[in-house]
Amino acid sequence: MKVRKYYIFFILLCLVPVGSRGQTPIRQNKAAVAARFETPKPYERTEAPEHSFYSFLRHLPLLPEGSPVKNYANETVKTDEKSSPAAILDIETGSRDWQRSVQSLMRIWAEYLFEQQRFSTIRFHIRNGNAIPYQQWAQGMNIIVDNRAYWTKTPYNPQQYRTFRRYLDFIFQYSDFQTVRDDIESVAPDDLAPGDLLLRDNVAVMVLDMAVNRDTGEKIVLLAGGGTPAQSIRILQPADGQEALGAWFKIGEQGAVNTGAIEFLNTDYYRFK
Repeated sequence: MKVRKYYIFFILLCLVPVGSRGQTPIRQNKAAVAARFETPKPYERTEAPEHSFYSFLRHLPLLPEGSPVKNYANETVKTDEKSSPAAILDIETGSRDWQRSVQSLMRIWAEYLFEQQRFSTIRFHIRNGNAIPYQQWAQGMNIIVDNRAYWTKTPYNPQQYRTFRRYLDFIFQYSDFQTVRDDIESVAPDDLAPGDLLLRDNVAVMVLDMAVNRDTGEKIVLLAGGGTPAQSIRILQPADGQEALGAWFKIGEQGAVNTGAIEFLNTDYYRFK
């Protein structure tokens, strides 16, 4: 009987895609964004309603301070003073070169929807032009990409995290900066909020948190993003000259956000639909 049980367990394990094997949901019981990054005076964090995407972002767990950036092969990525992160999110990258820059932001948004059990809302476009809804994919949706047919064959339980990661692995293989344009909409500069994206020249970051000076209206933000090849999602560190703000970036009068490596304009604001 024991031999048979072990055999069945081995067969089930082999059915898990390589990119998702051994993965578990994001853990919320570790040091989180809001706890590690205090708001510099005289700024105050904007309101984050319970169960909102804002609140989810502020409670994302972080790896211990000083943890290195790792790529999908679990190799350390060399960083210098200009590219060293302020922190690294405790979100696995997978074992394939799929969760790249813009895909890492799709991952954060999808994780929130999954946690809220909003399964019918999880959907992303791929490069054949079609939107792939999570629930239909889990039920055995037939998909043709690059003249190849994909069929999940056996319906999966959409409430299982392993199913969710299988779905994301598939999406990430066939998505890029062009496909994500169908999943987002422009945001007016005055409406920028946590969870929104800044996209420019194939660089993508997400507003992880926001604070405002109630007297002047000036806003500051925490920014997070992945990299190419697929690597750790990190919180960006501002360039020299903004030490008083820690890891926070100022939003300029015209809505520009300068990370040191790139300057995002107020026309580069987007939000997942």
